[in-house]
Amino acid sequence: MVKCDWMHAADMGILSYELGELWWSCLPELGATTARAEGFKVLKDKLKRHYRSHPRSRTMSKVPMKRLTLTKVKPRDGNPKLKAKAAQTRHLLDFSRELAEELRGNAHGENRFQSISALKEIYDLANQDTLTFEDLQRWRGLAVMHMYLPFAIIIAGLEFSSSQTNHGNRNKEVGL
Repeated sequence: MVKCDWMHAADMGILSYELGELWWSCLPELGATTARAEGFKVLKDKLKRHYRSHPRSRTMSKVPMKRLTLTKVKPRDGNPKLKAKAAQTRHLLDFSRELAEELRGNAHGENRFQSISALKEIYDLANQDTLTFEDLQRWRGLAVMHMYLPFAIIIAGLEFSSSQTNHGNRNKEVGL
């Protein structure tokens, strides 16, 4: 059985890097100029409006606005990675997808949107009560986001080996 620490691998791993990269690449497009600092102010305003339009529930963890700085999106000496708690990162997925959809006017914007949409599909699958291998086979994001397939399989709690993911009757092999 393959087991995964979802919080560290997904919320604070893949999703943190994806959101950091998304936000960092969107900053020049958000402001009146290409200055990232100006775009960051616009991003924070959009995030504040998002939080106001989505009333806080007990399960929603917000990013503290006073602590959200440009270095929380990209450290001075590294690649873009959103530095936030796991729950905060997870709850920013919807906002980030809306942001990517708003800025999908060119090829780079379309790629950002497709990437964040595939992650959103994975999180939606993870929130289902039951998940079958057929759900994974029908998942449209696999065609473009095959690198996330192991996470989708882990979500399903299926046992697998490299030979089971490539051929044969998958339902029989994974015991469904």
